[in-house]
Amino acid sequence: MQVKSIQGSRYFITFIEVYSGYTEVSFMREKSEVPTKVIEYIESIKVKFGRKMKIFRSDRGTEYTNSRLQDYLRSEGIKFESTVGYAPEQNGIAERKNRTLMEAARTMLFDSKLPKFLWTEAVNEACYNQNRLVSKLRSETPYEVYYKRKQYFKDFHIFGSDVYVMIPDQVRRNPIKDQVIKDYQIEEFSDNIPNEDKIEDSSNEEKYNQEPELSKENLQFDPEDLFELTPPKEQIQNQGINANQDEPNQNEEKDIDEEFHDAIEEQEQLPIQEPEVIQIEDEVRRSGRVTAGKLPSHLKDYELYQVLSINSEPRTYKQAIQSEDKDKWIAAMDQEIKSLCDNDAWCLVDLPVGRKAVGSKWVFKKKEDQEGNIIEYKARLVAQGYSQKYGEDYDEVFAPVTRSSTFRLLLAVSGRRKYYVKQFDIKTAFLNGELKEEIYLKQPPGYEINNQVLRLKKSLYGLKQAARVWNQTIHQVLIQDGFIQSQADMCFYIKNLDNKSCYLIIHVDDILIAGSDLEIISQTQATLSKHFQVKDLGTVKFFLGIAINQDEEGNFFINQENYIKKIVSEASLSDAKPSKIPLDVGYYKLEDEIFLKIIRNIES
Repeated sequence: MQVKSIQGSRYFITFIEVYSGYTEVSFMREKSEVPTKVIEYIESIKVKFGRKMKIFRSDRGTEYTNSRLQDYLRSEGIKFESTVGYAPEQNGIAERKNRTLMEAARTMLFDSKLPKFLWTEAVNEACYNQNRLVSKLRSETPYEVYYKRKQYFKDFHIFGSDVYVMIPDQVRRNPIKDQVIKDYQIEEFSDNIPNEDKIEDSSNEEKYNQEPELSKENLQFDPEDLFELTPPKEQIQNQGINANQDEPNQNEEKDIDEEFHDAIEEQEQLPIQEPEVIQIEDEVRRSGRVTAGKLPSHLKDYELYQVLSINSEPRTYKQAIQSEDKDKWIAAMDQEIKSLCDNDAWCLVDLPVGRKAVGSKWVFKKKEDQEGNIIEYKARLVAQGYSQKYGEDYDEVFAPVTRSSTFRLLLAVSGRRKYYVKQFDIKTAFLNGELKEEIYLKQPPGYEINNQVLRLKKSLYGLKQAARVWNQTIHQVLIQDGFIQSQADMCFYIKNLDNKSCYLIIHVDDILIAGSDLEIISQTQATLSKHFQVKDLGTVKFFLGIAINQDEEGNFFINQENYIKKIVSEASLSDAKPSKIPLDVGYYKLEDEIFLKIIRNIES
């Protein structure tokens, strides 16, 4: 962590019991404390359940692979499983839990307006709540599965709620002093109330200049802080809205209900995605949605940028036909449907009994040139392949793409040998692959004819096997044309003909061809055009988001200036001061005494 906690902690470690999902969190000042925390956790398991741990899984960090911890695990007969290097996805349960805890903690700190050094309390609170929430996997909470007993909730208060602490009579000697102290609670069902104010007494200041002993009986929560789900009327009035506009009329309530109903239906058909874009409307309603021209004052520039930038490309068919670029998106969808029909991608049939149709969805994209100008509106119809079943709808799915090192090496060699480098694009590339499986697709939104479904003849974007089918198809075409596939990169092909060399790399539907002269490049283009719809993009200038420039001597130079500007703009760092030696925000220097001590040890 960039900020130390009250206890001086900068790290935390999570322990997850896989079957129940029950999680415990420990905090550390230094990473070297990991072996101690792990041993303490394993010993606590023995005390709680009288059983030994069987398997301990972690990444390959040295804090887990050190001799002390490994010797302990071997002595206890515990099997140690570690992930492969640089493969955090093999320990996905822990990685996802860490992210979930931090997102919840960050949200609670932001909402309660508490200082960042209370991050340990926020993480503890998030862990406590998540252990007591049900999931899609089972109706019981992780706590109930782990301890095999029911969990009952008596009181529940929001993190950072105002509380009033009663001062005991033994401490409150001065009759005119307040009987309570107002503070905030930062942990559920605990007495952790970090009040820095001291209680003073004129008769014996040293004896009574101390915190009162706290107990749950001494706490009284502010009822205004309990489950406050709507913004106060004062907050809405401060945003320039009259009080009589606070209550929506019946028509407005009906619109809100319809929007929620549409959103729920849409989410039931979609895989897990990022949250939907906040709709910007003409006024702030009681539900607290963001509105145009009257954004809440607490929204920062970065958050405002996210709302406006994400909204630039529609996420659904409904958003596309309601946007300002409605005509352009409809034309793009018409072009996509025409292309699919021209390629004989499907036929309209009745859904057979016992079969389920795969969902379909529109994906919209604005293509930009090197300067960031919009040059094309593209609408892609994709299949929601997450509903496909392995062994029935697909088998192998692996499909390679070219490596970035191969791309850079091709440009370096081409510049050295004065080769020509041209870029090509395969239109509707996936539609060139013939499907072997029998797959049915729901008709695309906005183009429904009747209650029938589409039986796919060609591979479609979004299908599990679509990329593999396309890669095998173009591979066969290149091999028949005399190309040889490289053993180092499966998407790099070489062809030598009449003392002429031709190099070709593939990244899905984008192709780069480098040749000693334009004739061999034209021959390769003609071969590809016999089988696919090839679009000649000319001399390479922009490939996979990378800008490419060539000097008078033929050398190539690459940069990602547009991408860097986009990241800087998203992070609201356009006005930040540049630094030749950037350091992490959480970087801290050694104290002078420690530094001098190290120097003396080195000299001795």
